[in-house]
Amino acid sequence: MRKIFVSLLMLMTIMTVAACTDAVALTLTVSDTEVSIKEGETFQLEVETNDPEGYVFELSNSNVASISDEGLITGLLHGTVELSVISQSDENLFETVTITVTKDVTIDVAEVHDVLWVGLTIELEVTSNDTYQMSSSNEQIATVSNDGLVTGVSSGEVTITVTSVLDSNVKKSITLTVYDQVQSIVLSGSAKENVGTSRKLTVNLLPTITPPLLNWSVSDQDIATIDDEGNLSFLKEGVVTVTATSVTNDEVTSSYEIEVFNEVVIDASKGSGDEVTIDGLTFKFGERLFANTEALADALSEGLTVKLYDGTYDQAIEINDASIQFIGMTEAVRWTKKITVDAENIKIDNILFTELGSIEATDLASGLIITKSSFENLNTEVDAAIKIQQASHVTITENIFTNVKQAISILDIKEGLQLLSKNIIYGVEDAIYVEGSTYDSTAKLHVLRNDVTDALRPITVLLKDDMEAIVRFNAFNDYETFAAKSNVVSDVDFTLNYWGSETLDLNDFIDIEERMLLGNYATKQAIILEKDYDPEIPVFVFITSQIDALQVKENQLIQFEYLPYELNNARFRFITDDSEVLMIEQTGMLIPKRSGSATITVRSSRASSVQASILIEVTTDPGIDFVPSTNTSALLVGDPITLEATPFPVTISDQTVIYESSNPSIATIDSEGVVTSLQAGSVIITAKLQSDPLVKSEFYLTFYSSLDENNLLDLLTQNQVSFTEHHRFFAIGNGLTYEYSAYESVSLFYFDEIEVNTTKMIPDQYKGGRVRPGTKKSAIPAPYTSYNPDNVYWITVHDTANTDPSSSALSHANYLLGQAIANGAQVSWNYTIDDYEMYQHIPEDEVTYHAGDGSNLVGQGSYLGGGNRNAISIEMNVGMGDDLYRIWQRTAKFSAQALVRYNLPREHIKFHQHFSGKHCPNTMLTAGLDPKFQKMADVEYKVASEFSDAEISFVSSNPEIIDHAGRVIQMPDHATNVSYTITVLVNGIESSRTFNVYIPGTIR
Repeated sequence: MRKIFVSLLMLMTIMTVAACTDAVALTLTVSDTEVSIKEGETFQLEVETNDPEGYVFELSNSNVASISDEGLITGLLHGTVELSVISQSDENLFETVTITVTKDVTIDVAEVHDVLWVGLTIELEVTSNDTYQMSSSNEQIATVSNDGLVTGVSSGEVTITVTSVLDSNVKKSITLTVYDQVQSIVLSGSAKENVGTSRKLTVNLLPTITPPLLNWSVSDQDIATIDDEGNLSFLKEGVVTVTATSVTNDEVTSSYEIEVFNEVVIDASKGSGDEVTIDGLTFKFGERLFANTEALADALSEGLTVKLYDGTYDQAIEINDASIQFIGMTEAVRWTKKITVDAENIKIDNILFTELGSIEATDLASGLIITKSSFENLNTEVDAAIKIQQASHVTITENIFTNVKQAISILDIKEGLQLLSKNIIYGVEDAIYVEGSTYDSTAKLHVLRNDVTDALRPITVLLKDDMEAIVRFNAFNDYETFAAKSNVVSDVDFTLNYWGSETLDLNDFIDIEERMLLGNYATKQAIILEKDYDPEIPVFVFITSQIDALQVKENQLIQFEYLPYELNNARFRFITDDSEVLMIEQTGMLIPKRSGSATITVRSSRASSVQASILIEVTTDPGIDFVPSTNTSALLVGDPITLEATPFPVTISDQTVIYESSNPSIATIDSEGVVTSLQAGSVIITAKLQSDPLVKSEFYLTFYSSLDENNLLDLLTQNQVSFTEHHRFFAIGNGLTYEYSAYESVSLFYFDEIEVNTTKMIPDQYKGGRVRPGTKKSAIPAPYTSYNPDNVYWITVHDTANTDPSSSALSHANYLLGQAIANGAQVSWNYTIDDYEMYQHIPEDEVTYHAGDGSNLVGQGSYLGGGNRNAISIEMNVGMGDDLYRIWQRTAKFSAQALVRYNLPREHIKFHQHFSGKHCPNTMLTAGLDPKFQKMADVEYKVASEFSDAEISFVSSNPEIIDHAGRVIQMPDHATNVSYTITVLVNGIESSRTFNVYIPGTIR
């Protein structure tokens, strides 16, 4: 309306003017032909015209801008619009105004907190008031979509630009780093840290451009904590493992172990700003490093180790937190006030206490350790250098006490082991004082290896009743009031100490049994060293049996004790220096055998120096022993013989003996025991003690006018003994070695037949194997004589060397048969013989592998040759428990008979030794009785070869002593004369002869 009004007004004015004047040309002008404004802004367009009708505005797009009638342009929307200002009177008269409406475009890209790595897509947060486009500076590193999704392609830096679509000059850029995937994590840093400190480990990631995104964890958050940035805080002593895990790949991890210590350093020389590193731990002054103990008040906590360096520390402290250690790191750490311990497991190490310096522990101080510290010249007001109110698991060791009242004072014991060891104590009133009345069953007291000198009262132990209380390996010297004091009910063990002298004055020991003081050392240096001491081995033994003499047959168990007393089941050996006088079994049983003296030694099985000995006299009822100078029953008239008669027991062995002959017409005897035979016949020689004629013994002698070895009965007579000699020797084998003790037989001829058991013969099915090759014996090479068609040339004698008690002829037969079945070891022989059985394994005409001479024939090689190829081989059993002498007689008999069977000369019985040099039969050769064996073989050979049809019998009048084969099977206590009769039947003629033989007694 206003515009129309203005136009009408102008029209009226023009008409008025026109009416008054001449016509004027119309004009129209605008103040601006181009207008640029922003959305929401206005611009006043000035229009001048002389058109009385005025002008009008026309907009090409009223959405972009608007204009008021007064020409006020308002920007509405980004764009360009044409404004026409047209004269009302002349539409051809107009002005065009170009209006450009612009927009104030804003773009903002939020900061990226995410880490971008290859293959990961993140979304950018873009804020804009207009549309925009996004671009990447390097799409080989990262791509970006217009939605703001950025995807890592390869490692590197890339710039993402956001550009306004409306105004390309409006843009925003952000630089991103694209990381490679993590392949490995390497953590490094200190492996030792201290409680109360914070650290951060060094992290090395591979490849180099790798996202530094890690998840952190610790194995024990009570020991240390860690935040998301890897900052560690150490809280408690222990070992903790720190683990870093890649966020991009949880399979990539790395761990690092850190030992956390709880330590404080006190060093009087340090001050503000100081920092020290000790054993890999860093200590900062005011944090974990202090100059005096006053600063400890806030630092004391459970498990703390206080390391003390040079300085004098004069503060009395009370320890109320458990497991704290005070350790002097140098020799110049002095403490001049009391330390009160009121907590468990406290350790005080290497501190010099002087003046008022001392340690007092309350009943809460279980597990207290005081070690390597010194207590010197304490003030007289200090009652005790170490005072324990109630001890539980206390250890006081390797300390030095000089010039103090009491060194160690324990007023009561509660439980566990109290160990007081290796302390040096000098110049004190009471060195070690211990009382106990409330302890439980676990309580123990060990006072070991202390060195106490110049003490009024070296040690006092007063306990309410029995407890394991041991005072041992200590040296107590120069004491005044007493050496040691206890109470009778406590039974404290004071053995194995040095008390200042070799001998003890029991008056120096109050209420201590003598038994509890045994094993005292003569000198301090004699105390067994700790490195040499084995608690499982005794260090002292003493014989408690009060034995001066024993009667023969009066067996008695020796009694002894050993130290330490608490050692159980210690093993000892019992040794006699004369087993013929006094034997001792390994049970400790003493067995007197004959008169004499013997020293018995009780010796530790594991420490030969630990032993005790006792001399024991063995006695018996008196008697007389005979020993003939010639041991034969084949005496001819005129043959010399002397009878030595020796009285026993040994205490009367030098007494005079009187000899008598029962028939002086046959034989006489002089005072020296020389017998003179006068005619054939039998006589009894009696020997009596001059001092006691009731003590006597008899010996039977028979003299013959002649004997003919071609007469069978005479031949056997020539091989009888008048006295059975006692043989003692060792049977030596591959296993145990044992002593064999027996009397010889009364005859060299064995009065029994040898039966061969063939039930264990190796069957023919195993011929051709390694044990029974089945090869016939080799022909005898010239110029040696072939005595038989089977080519048997030797009889070879061995022993099995198997001393095991279970060995026998049967066991060896089973062994050889088993070897044949398994085709085992290439070893074999024809026979095995023991004292009652003989087994054949392989036929006599076959080769056996026994002699060690290979395939040598007779006469070949370094020895006789033909041992394997031409000998019948016999193995003699030597098992413990067998009668070896009987085995030898049986072997001699069988061997001699085999010689006769194969028409071989007598000298063709040989030993294994003759074919390879091996010391076999070992037991016989070692005993030196091979000549006796040969004599056995001699008579057996002569009987077998010359009297094969004869019948021979042997009848013993005392078969309990001599069996019917002529073996002495019992060794009587006292000398006994035994008779037996030999009967022969030759060519139908029977003849007999009775013999008397002297069997010595074992009791002499």
